[in-house]
Amino acid sequence: LQQRRFHTGFVVAQFALALVLLTGAGLLLRSFWKLQQTSPGFQSEQILAAGASLNKQDYDPPHMIQFYAQELERLRHLPGVESVAAVSHVPFGGRTMQLNFKLEGQSATSGKNLPLADYRVISPSWLETLRIPLQQGRALTEQDTTQTPVVYLVNEAFARAYSPHRSLIGQRLLIGYEGEWPGEIVGVIGDLKHRSAEAEAFPTMYISYRQCQTHPRFPIMHFLARTRLNPATLGARVRNELLASNPNQVVFYVRPLDGFVADARAQRRFSMSLLAAFALLALLLAALGIYGVMSYAVTRRTRELGVRLALGAQSRDVAHLIIGEGLRMTLLGILLGLAGSFLLGRVLAGLLFGIGATDPLTFVGVTALLLAIAVLACWIPARRATKVNPLIALRNE
Repeated sequence: LQQRRFHTGFVVAQFALALVLLTGAGLLLRSFWKLQQTSPGFQSEQILAAGASLNKQDYDPPHMIQFYAQELERLRHLPGVESVAAVSHVPFGGRTMQLNFKLEGQSATSGKNLPLADYRVISPSWLETLRIPLQQGRALTEQDTTQTPVVYLVNEAFARAYSPHRSLIGQRLLIGYEGEWPGEIVGVIGDLKHRSAEAEAFPTMYISYRQCQTHPRFPIMHFLARTRLNPATLGARVRNELLASNPNQVVFYVRPLDGFVADARAQRRFSMSLLAAFALLALLLAALGIYGVMSYAVTRRTRELGVRLALGAQSRDVAHLIIGEGLRMTLLGILLGLAGSFLLGRVLAGLLFGIGATDPLTFVGVTALLLAIAVLACWIPARRATKVNPLIALRNE
């Protein structure tokens, strides 16, 4: 009896652990699926990205502007290239820059008390190349230069945060502690994620590199080429073109933009895969455990089953008896496992995206899976129990 209780308790514990791990894996899997369905705000497919660094001391602002224009033109003429853009900070590249700002007419806050927004230097072809939608106003153009008034784009997150009830088009934006880089907002563009795949878009300001006469400029620029070809096959040509324009600049990476998006989701994918592996192992052990216990029970109760059959019990009655005992252990394990799963859900809450820690679909699906596995594991010993020959079982009685 004591040995049987030990076996029963062991099976219950296995099912409880399997349910906890499967629920955790299910929550992460559902969360990852939701994340995969969420657009980062731009189309990364068919784009090759390349990062290049100049020696800032070698270029004053006019020459840097001219140099970037020449590099974009060289890349634009490569075979298979549809459009080319440049940006100071590539999405999911791990770097960002923020500047203080205020909208003209707002409270006279100054210095470090001013709000912060991300700051990007882009080429006018940025929206076209990444397929970023223009929501209001106009895009930047090649005619926006150091000889024309400074203009900015902002994203929807900026508009929601700082001017939710009034259009930003035409408003003056003063960037810097003392508003030293004023300009007019001419367009509002769609949000794109930059820091991580899960985080909401941050308020962002955009200026054309062609207008960076006195603005903060960047010796590091990322070039993005949209191509009809496989982006990876274009890598060597892009690197050679960049180095041909200036052999002293450092081209520190050339890779498909999809790679940055995949990297942003890699940690979540790894966590999900690791937990799923442990969950499947626990499920296998639980299934083998209940199969072993029920097989042992059938062997030990051969005589009892023979008596039942001899006294008129039907085969299905014997099968129900064996399966019922197995399911009682399973249900007890599931009850304990559900309690543990709710606790695990709270622990994983910070890793979830788009679902709650007690996602009903995950909990119901995992519970149904465990019950199905338990029934299957019990059915084989139960089927063997129905084959017991009453005469052989009672021969020694």
